[in-house]
Amino acid sequence: MPVSLTLRPVSDRSLEIKESPVYQAEGSQITYQLTTTEIGSTPTSPTVTAKNLSSGGQTVTSTILSGSASVPSGDLITFPIVKSLIKGEVYLLTITFTLTGLGTPITRYLRIIGVDS
Repeated sequence: MPVSLTLRPVSDRSLEIKESPVYQAEGSQITYQLTTTEIGSTPTSPTVTAKNLSSGGQTVTSTILSGSASVPSGDLITFPIVKSLIKGEVYLLTITFTLTGLGTPITRYLRIIGVDS
């Protein structure tokens, strides 16, 4: 079952997703879904990349993400499956997408902390 996430209002200058940081058990596989309604509608071209902040920002996209981001309907972005996290490590997911009427890509961040299973 996907975990729902929301964006902060534009007036809140933080670029982190409202629920950030989230905790994910080592060995679990979770799909996160982001609703963009707070800042705009009809997201397109979503991409998600991942870095391990505990190891100097090393790119780990191919290690911890399975699949690709998509827009199944409306204002909802579905992330790739997040997996293979290590307990005690901190990961940063970067989500980039565009919204109808805005030509500039929007970037937001989600920190995930690996915890004991």
